[in-house]
Amino acid sequence: MTEDVSIKDLLPDYVNGLLSEEDARRVEEAARADRETAADIAFYRNVKAAVQSGADDFTPGAFGWARLSRAIDGEARAPAPARSAASPLWRYAAAALAVVALGQFALLATSGAPAPGDARYLTASDDEVAGGHMVRVAFAGDARQEAVTALLQSVDGEIAGGPGALGLFLVRFEDEAAQAAALEAFASNPDLVESAARE
Repeated sequence: MTEDVSIKDLLPDYVNGLLSEEDARRVEEAARADRETAADIAFYRNVKAAVQSGADDFTPGAFGWARLSRAIDGEARAPAPARSAASPLWRYAAAALAVVALGQFALLATSGAPAPGDARYLTASDDEVAGGHMVRVAFAGDARQEAVTALLQSVDGEIAGGPGALGLFLVRFEDEAAQAAALEAFASNPDLVESAARE
């Protein structure tokens, strides 16, 4: 038998008488030097005797309990596996993420955010719409979107707000002449526009 086989691996064969004289001598020397090895041999002999007798109610007895207790205690005392050092790839990824986050923060901090009264965007429901000439319009309830879009494109109108609580839209025009022409077009399409008024 080779030297790299542990004594614990040889115990079942030792109890069954399957070892060479040299390996049997190694096991016996280990049992004399180590109480745990002697207890393991006793346990295996107890199991062998129970199997040979055909006992159905076999319990490992005191030796089995002692072996189980040692195994439980050994697990409780075993040091936690050492955490492997984080791979360099993760360190580089974390560093890159930190650089990107700091860059974003610096960009936002120096981008010159608008003053509270100088908003760049307005919500669709916001009543305060900047610039242009406005017309408040109530489209017919059964008007199709394609027809409304075609009408607005024909008068160069752009929806700037709405629908509000009453279903009214705010339509923006570039100048007063376009606004007047749109009011005439809205009045001549009663199937699409229920009402339209200068804002």
